[in-house]
Amino acid sequence: MTMSRLFGLLIALILSWSTSATAGQLVVIESSLPALAPGQMIDAATAVTVPDGGKLVLISDQGTTLTLTGPFSGKPGGKMKDIKGGDGKLLTSLSKLVSGKQADMAALGTFRSGPSNLFPPLWSVNVQRSGRHCLPPSEPAKLWRPKSDGAANLRVKPLPLGDALRVTWPAGDQQMDWPETVLPSKDGSRYLVRLEDRPSAARVEFKRLPGDLPSRIHQAAWMADHGCGNQALTLLSSITGSP
Repeated sequence: MTMSRLFGLLIALILSWSTSATAGQLVVIESSLPALAPGQMIDAATAVTVPDGGKLVLISDQGTTLTLTGPFSGKPGGKMKDIKGGDGKLLTSLSKLVSGKQADMAALGTFRSGPSNLFPPLWSVNVQRSGRHCLPPSEPAKLWRPKSDGAANLRVKPLPLGDALRVTWPAGDQQMDWPETVLPSKDGSRYLVRLEDRPSAARVEFKRLPGDLPSRIHQAAWMADHGCGNQALTLLSSITGSP
């Protein structure tokens, strides 16, 4: 084989690799197109058509969000900067999340359409609901209750062993600071939380996000992977505007 032919093959290989890496991958977050369902993966170099009145929300493997509204016809990658090979695990996590394998999208739609005071803020702990709750890396936890008419007594007991702490929830306040100085909300800590007018306690486990996640999209994916699916959907919805 001649040197010129070898050189030509090498150039072709480099161009092929470059095109593939630049194309990147996208995950469908919201779609009005029957052929593209939430959670589906597409190549950024694949042409799509969004009719007038249609909408397609995509996220790249670098955590970049793209919203296409019709009429549009073309390659999604052409609308985004720096679409290159990124974090495939990010897209896998988001795909599982929005396709309904980790959380109920209908529940998120209810969250978004209802009055804001009926649902806790993203990082606040609903004292009437058991489960794992993700928190920012260093911010103190906050507690939330559905009704704030009157004062209430709250009991917080560490698990598996420990004495319960009794605190007063002021009337008119829907949120209250977690008793951090006495019972720290560190990663992996577990507590029983009960309003004394409630028949049963909620079991809460805290999970702290790493401080080095590069974007809120990456935060949502991490939360989905660590048992905070509904929180992840809420965060993702606030970023993309998708129901």
